[in-house]
Amino acid sequence: MEKFKGKSQLGSLDEALADAIRTAKETMQTDYVEWKLLSVSGADGGYVAVQDLVAEIEITSQIPT
Repeated sequence: MEKFKGKSQLGSLDEALADAIRTAKETMQTDYVEWKLLSVSGADGGYVAVQDLVAEIEITSQIPT
C-alpha cells in the first residue's frame, strides 16, 4: 500500500498524523482510510528553536468514495 508523511512545526504528533492522514485521503480520493504508523522522527532546538516532527504512515485499507 501507499506511504504518506505529515509534518508538524510545533512538535505535535497529533498534528503530524492528521497532516499525513489528510494527505492520504486527498491523494487517494476517499474519506476513509485505515493506516499503520511506520515512523516518527524530528528535530528540536538550535538557534531558531526548531520543533519539527514528521510522522510516516502506510495505508492498509481504504473505502473509495
